Amino acid sequence: MPTRSKITLFYGVVLPATVIVTTIELFFALGGEGKTSLFWFNLCYTIAIESIFFVYLNMLRFSSDRMTGAFYLMKSMWVPYYIITGIATILVYSILLSHFVPMRFYISTIIIYTLFGVIVAGITAKNYMIQKEQTVRIQQRGKILDYYTDSMSQLEKRYTEISRKHDIPSVTSGYNCELTRLTLKIRSLLPRVFDLDITLDKLDQIIDSCTEMLDAVETAPAADRQSISDKVKHFTDRSIDEIEIIKILTR
Repeated sequence: MPTRSKITLFYGVVLPATVIVTTIELFFALGGEGKTSLFWFNLCYTIAIESIFFVYLNMLRFSSDRMTGAFYLMKSMWVPYYIITGIATILVYSILLSHFVPMRFYISTIIIYTLFGVIVAGITAKNYMIQKEQTVRIQQRGKILDYYTDSMSQLEKRYTEISRKHDIPSVTSGYNCELTRLTLKIRSLLPRVFDLDITLDKLDQIIDSCTEMLDAVETAPAADRQSISDKVKHFTDRSIDEIEIIKILTR
């Protein structure tokens, strides 16, 4: 079986070169003795269209997430439309209109729809890149949120084990433990909260403070463990209030 590099070489170099050389030979074979300005313009424009076509074919092999805006412009539907319009314009003018319409109007028409196509495709490519950047940003924020949710969940499990080991009573009904409310509150955050610079600092502070609190709980004397639930509940309530403030600021 042919290797990927050989296939790329064939479709990227050999086939385009063969088609362009064949086009030049056909133009000279069918162009007659006199080589007018129309002949040379049509030859150059045809080669340009063929080059765009083969670049377009190569761009189809790339996935959209690997593309820059320029590549996406080449892959957009503007390219097939432009190629079809260009070929049709060459044939219609050369066969039907060359004796009635001045060549300058023919060239002007090609320039106008080329510029129009480039502008439209450029706007499309720009919007694509903006949407792509927004998607990547949302995905990154989602991963950050998952990190803090998982971290809090691990601390919640740790506190549950400590509570069972030392018979620490729970003062919050309806939840596994007091820290469950905090885990659920972090999980309910939307990715846009990370637009605020203080969000990461605040969540880091909550995780660090909770870790230090649980370290202290594990080493606390038995006599002090009766008041631990109240301390954990106070910490949870305060942290939830701080998260609510962040949510309000991003509404």
